[in-house]
Parts: sequence; structure tokens; C-alpha cells
Amino acid sequence: MGYLNNYRSEGFTFVFNKTFITPSIKWGYGTNALRFFRTDRIFTDDPIEAPTPLDVSYYSAWAGRSFQIKDESPNSTQIVLAAGFNNKNFFQRPIPEPNNHQYFSNSTFYLTGITFSQRRFIQDQLIYSYGITEDIPEGFKNEIVYGYDANEFGDRHYAHLFLSNGNLLINRKGYLYLAGGIGGYYGKSGFEQGEINGTVNFISKQINAGRKRFRLFTRADYTYGIQRFEIENLDLRRDNHIRGFFSREAIGKQRLSLNMEYVLFLRSEFYKFNMAIFGFTDVGVIGPNKEFILTQDYYSGIGLGIRLHNENLVFKTLHLRLAFYPFHPKDMNFVGFILDEQSKREFYSFEPTAPLPFRFE
Repeated sequence: MGYLNNYRSEGFTFVFNKTFITPSIKWGYGTNALRFFRTDRIFTDDPIEAPTPLDVSYYSAWAGRSFQIKDESPNSTQIVLAAGFNNKNFFQRPIPEPNNHQYFSNSTFYLTGITFSQRRFIQDQLIYSYGITEDIPEGFKNEIVYGYDANEFGDRHYAHLFLSNGNLLINRKGYLYLAGGIGGYYGKSGFEQGEINGTVNFISKQINAGRKRFRLFTRADYTYGIQRFEIENLDLRRDNHIRGFFSREAIGKQRLSLNMEYVLFLRSEFYKFNMAIFGFTDVGVIGPNKEFILTQDYYSGIGLGIRLHNENLVFKTLHLRLAFYPFHPKDMNFVGFILDEQSKREFYSFEPTAPLPFRFE
């Protein structure tokens, strides 16, 4: 729980969750409550910023029951049945417009879902951490969610299907993760706020060349919006699309991003810090959803950097990066430089969660 008062928001937050951390957990449940007297968005990672300050309350609750199939071994498949709701109530908001009225609407959203999941772990080193053994998740997570949105501007039905699978390749040549989903709302005006997305993530095995060790990381992500509201747009500002890209001009209802990173792990230490040198190339294509994606606007970022990592410290990783952005938009520069603390990247998880709608971000 917490209270915050800064240039962006003022309000209270409360979160309580018991998740399905391991397959042996029978019950998962949780609640979330937010009361903001002044904020420019409901959640800190919300892709849409309100043009005027919001005064809003939000609360949700969920519960789920896990059932093991065949046995209770760590590798067994589990089925999770879950249900929950969330309520959103605005006391001050932008004037709802016909093309965006559902987004800033008062509503109670009821959701239920069924998840088929299997998790097991393979151990390896030098992936996202240095100096420790890491657990790579293998398995799958397939999810069906249905919801009913009791909305002041018209009740709607919601449904989505999400499929994912991640496994080591034959002879441990690498790790491949595949995921895809489709979903949206259906109301009086027909199908709206729909989304199709797909992700491919590949991590090569550790390659030794003399005393040098390196890996190749590649990722592709595609998102297509269907009948999205005018205020809802995709961008390329997150680091998993184009690193260091912060333009607000490059937006659209359709996005394709490709990322490649080459990481060289150094054996020598620098004042107890393990070091890795990396080079990357990111490409993003974004634009309206009425045309083929490869005919849209292209943006890119290329660069290099170094990471200093110490597992014994709280901040873990110091990150130094220099990047160049050919064909950059007018609201950003050709060169970008950053020195910061980087949070540890996580593997995709096959953990069942509370039933929630897709986020268009």
C-alpha cells in the first residue's frame, strides 16, 4: 500500500495478491484498489495520457482454483478456473467524445477464464544474469477469457484467445518462445477495440570462441488493432521495440518490430562487477491498419554499450548505451546516450494469472 504526491499523480494505492507461483498451489486470489485525486493516467504504464487531469477510483478482485492433471509432479499440466471483476468510476474526466466515449467511461467489468498451463525449468548461465545459475522456463500457457462490461455508454461482451509455447531446441541449440492472441469487444455498434498480436523470441545457446563467450538474442513482435478508438495508438517508445526511442510522432494502429542483440560476456571483472559488451539493431514499422504493414513508416536504432553487473548489489546492473537513429522523427535526435540502472530482464512466464483483457500498447 502507498501514498504518492508528485507532478504526475496524487492518491492512494493498495495491492494484495497470492499468485500461482508453483503448480502445487491450489488457490490464487487478489485485490487491487486505486484512488487518485489527480492523475494523467490510471496506471503508471498506461499507454494513453489524459489531456486533462483525472479524478478516478479503481478497484478489482479475483480468485482462481488450480486442478492438476494426472499427478502433482512439477512437470504436470494444470487447469486453472478463475473469475474476477474490476470497477472504474470517474469523478473528473475529459468530455467523452463519440469516437472515444468508452475509454473514459464508468463501468464494472466481469471476467472469467480458463487456463491450461505446464511449467518446467532448465538451468543455464549467462543469459539475463551473470555469475549465477538461471532457470529457463519450458512449457506452454493457453488461455480463454470471456467478459461482460456493464458500461454507462452501452454494455459489451469481451472475449480473447491466447496461446504460447516455449522450449529448448534440439541439442540445446537455443530457446524459442512463440505466442499469439486475438480478442476484442462486441456491443451494439458491433465489434470494436479488437487486437491481433504475435511474438517470436529466440535466444541462442552460449557460444565459446577461445576465452570469449557470447549469445545472440532476436525478437519479432506484431500487433494489429481492429476498430480501435481514435485516442488509442501504438508507438515504438518501449525498449522492447526500439531502444531509447521516445518519439510521440511515430504512432499508429498497426506495428511490427524486429530486434537483434549480440552480447559478448567478458571473463575479467571490474571492481567485482561482471562485464558484458553488446551491440544491437532495432527496426520498427508503424502506421494505420488499413494498409499492408510493410508499406508503412520505417524507423530504426543501432548502437552498442556495456553492462556492469553485480549479483550482490540491490541495483544489480549499470547500463551504458550509445545509439544512432537513422531517419528519426523531428521530435528526437540522431544520437542518443544513456547511463542508468537496468532492471533484470525476465523470461516469459507460463504462470496462470487473473483473467484480464488484452492491453493495446
